[in-house]
Amino acid sequence: MAGGVSGEEVNHMSDSEFELTDELASLIEALHDSEINGEIGWFFDGVWRAKIGDPSNGYQAETDGLVSLAAAARWLCDKALQIYPDSDFAKEYLRTHPGYQPHFPPGA
Repeated sequence: MAGGVSGEEVNHMSDSEFELTDELASLIEALHDSEINGEIGWFFDGVWRAKIGDPSNGYQAETDGLVSLAAAARWLCDKALQIYPDSDFAKEYLRTHPGYQPHFPPGA
């Protein structure tokens, strides 16, 4: 498989070879568990992109020009809270982060 990882290679890869930070992994899992679709992408020159939604059902929000993976993750979090305020994700996130203020306010 050119440029990718074959299924055989994935089966041999252990978690100790590739570890996500707890916070990033928890964010992605929480979005997934609330059935909130999203994407993070990047360009070779250090520019990051993030989207809420998916190609099959459409995107509710997307942005380019983020400066880091952390900024892309923060944007996903903020937008999910704005777009899905009644989701299990939003309820749990706001419960565990009292006084949370978005870094990317509506319209940003």
